[in-house]
Formats: sequence, C-alpha cells, structure tokens
Amino acid sequence: MNTNNIGVIGIGKLGLSFALLAEHCGYDVFGCDTCSQYVESLYDGTFRSTEPFIEDYLKSATKFAASTDTQIVVQDCNILFCFVATPSLPDGSYDHSAIDRVVADLQELHVRGMDMSSKVLVIGCTTMPGYCDTVQERLESTGISVVYNPEFIAQGSIIQGLRFADMVLIGTDNPTASDVLAKLYDRIMDITPRFNIMSRKAAELTKISINCYLTMKIGYANMIGEIAINSGCETEVNTILTAIGDDSRIGHKCLRYGFGYGGPCLPRDMKALGVHAGRTGTQAVIPKAIDVTNNLHANYLFRDCIANNTDNLPFLFTQLTYKPGTDMLVESQQYRLCKDLLEAGYSVDITESPAVLAQVQLELAMYEERVTYGQVTNGYKIEL
Repeated sequence: MNTNNIGVIGIGKLGLSFALLAEHCGYDVFGCDTCSQYVESLYDGTFRSTEPFIEDYLKSATKFAASTDTQIVVQDCNILFCFVATPSLPDGSYDHSAIDRVVADLQELHVRGMDMSSKVLVIGCTTMPGYCDTVQERLESTGISVVYNPEFIAQGSIIQGLRFADMVLIGTDNPTASDVLAKLYDRIMDITPRFNIMSRKAAELTKISINCYLTMKIGYANMIGEIAINSGCETEVNTILTAIGDDSRIGHKCLRYGFGYGGPCLPRDMKALGVHAGRTGTQAVIPKAIDVTNNLHANYLFRDCIANNTDNLPFLFTQLTYKPGTDMLVESQQYRLCKDLLEAGYSVDITESPAVLAQVQLELAMYEERVTYGQVTNGYKIEL
C-alpha cells in the first residue's frame, strides 16, 4: 500500500493547510476542489491567504498538485482526506450533502472498475454522531475503509494547530487504517502526539463534546466576570479567574473574561451536541444553557459599554472578528456589539484589515452618517 501519496478532497482553509503541511513534510499531495477559478489561483500566483505559512508553503511546494477532477486524486492516492463543508442546518445539525457527493463519486468510480480495496477515506469534517458509519455501509462493497479524524484547530493558526495538537482523534474499526494515520501524524507533527482511537461514532461524539466544553468554560468565565464587576471587584476579575484556573482540575485555558465565544466551530458544535442528545432521548440542558449564557453576556456588554461611555463619545473598534489573526466575522460578538450600538443610534469608528472592511462596509452602509473608518482618535475604545 503506497502511503506517500495523499489525496485531499476539499482544499479550503483547513484542507489546503493540511495538504501543504503534508507536502512540506515530504508527502506527494493531490488536492481537489469544485471551484476551477480557485484551483487556478493556486498556480497562477494570485492566491492570497491570511493564514500564517500558507503562501510561503505554496510557493515552495514541488510535490503538490490541485485539480477539479476527483478521479485524478482518487486513482493516484490510497489515503484520501475529505475536508468539504458541512454547514449547519436550521435545527442545529450538520448538512452532510457535500460528503454524500464525494461518496457518490467514489461509488461511481468503483462501478467503472477502479480498484478501491486498499484505499482509506479519512473524513475530517465535523459530522453528526453515527453519520460516518452510514458512509462505511455505503462504501462497504468498494473495499474502502472509512475513518473519522477531525482536526482541533483555530482559524488564524491552522498550521500551528496541526503541528502541535494536544491529541489526535481517530475513529475506525480498522487497525491497519489507524496505524497508517498514526505514522502520518508522527511525520507531520513537531511533538509526539497522544492518540485516542475509538469507534467512528464515539469519535464524532468526542469532537463536538470537546468544543461544547470549551464554550461552557468561556461562558462560565464571563459569568464570573460579570458577577465580580457587579460585586464591586471590577479591578480583580483577572485575579479571580487566575486563582480559579490555578486549580489543576480546572486549568487556565479559555478561562478569561472577554467577549463570548464565536467563530465557525464552537457555536455550531455546541448546538449539534444538543441536537444529538435530544435524538438519543437525553435531557441535556447544558448546551442550551451555554447558548443562553453567551447571548446574555452579549447583552450585558452592550449595556456596560453604554453605561461607561459617560461622555457619549464614538465607540472605537479595532477588532470586529471573533478572534485576532483572522478575517472571519461569523458569530463574532465584537461585530454584534458594533451593529447593536449602531442600531441603538450610537456612532462607531472601525479600524480593521482591508479584508474585514470589505465585508462590513456594504452591510453597514445604512448607518453611513454614524460609522467612520479609522478617522476618530478621541473616543471610547472597546477593549476587554
């Protein structure tokens, strides 16, 4: 089994980061994406990324190729990573249709006579618990082994997250497939990773459970911060949270006062866990309580900013994204606060990256008389 050729189906932010890191570590990598213009940009020098290392890795890559043809990737690779999008559905569960299309492509190639018996399909997208088992059932006749292997990374530090992950989560019933992945991660990571190997469904549940716990910890820290401020201990919020985190049973990560959680992963995984719990008949109130806590904190920050801006100065925003180092606004409480203040009749001034400004200027055009961009120096600076 040739394990030096890796296929990556879906080369968006995560997929491309994984592909280029693997290439950087000596693998021959074949990427596939549905957007021909995007694939072309990877070759003609017009591709740009805000992710650290990505542009440099792409420029130096000699063993990375990209195509819109799934067949080219599948026929040359025995290890196939799938990083297609799984957006949230209205009920909070995940839309697996993009993965379903990949599965259909693999089934079609099998019908045409392609030998799949030694191939491993590694699903790295976030999925609902039990979904990957259905993929294995559909691909059983092809001989493909299905593995669930999500990445625990954050936008703005994907390469670092891949190289220094706390652990690697592998869901499979095939020991050979888990051994192949273990060797791959030993090669691309800069530390010796801890491997957690379990069934596919257990791994899917583990993934969303971890992110749900992180949202709970963030919500808890903000709740304690609010209590401290309302108790007259506003100058000691960080002192209190540091002391709480000094207890080894709790720890310091994600335990600080600030804006609530946001971004493309944590809010969705938290809600998905609640949906899955309901489907199993479990009365899991924590995910719903976390969501309520996060929304209450956003409302608290809105009232607190207004109360403290006694001179009615313009509110100064130097960050609208949900976290520094990214251009993503999805579920950002910073951006929510900005829009809430404008909606309430206040003025704001925004200093942000060109990529972020390009996203917000059209949406905020209706407030043109009360929103400026990098023009105000004397104002109420939003910082937590």
